[in-house]
Amino acid sequence: MAPVKKKPANGPAPDVKENRRGNREKFVIPIGVRVGGRPLTAGCTLNVGEGGALLICSEDLPIGTAMQVTNLRSAEFFTCRVVRRAGFHESGRFGLGVEILNPDRETADAMDSVADAVARKKKKPR
Repeated sequence: MAPVKKKPANGPAPDVKENRRGNREKFVIPIGVRVGGRPLTAGCTLNVGEGGALLICSEDLPIGTAMQVTNLRSAEFFTCRVVRRAGFHESGRFGLGVEILNPDRETADAMDSVADAVARKKKKPR
């Protein structure tokens, strides 16, 4: 019998290559999602970063699916592609890891503003 590989307490599983290009921050943003022009039930982000995000969506989409994601707070939209299916979430929806396909200056500025907001939130005394 082969030994069971245990996931470390923090970080990725031992045999998993990390493909992220930047840091991610926990940040919940309401989003709208369209796939091939078909709107899905609105969802939210769980974390965001310069090149991608973890979304909660009404459908479990296949890896490689292109989608348009709209930030419902700022009305900015991004073209994304599913790179990881994170499974069923406690909210009753599905977690999807997405890569932002159109990371331009506006996208970088938007992600910087999210990171700034997270940093301000962490600094607030409670």
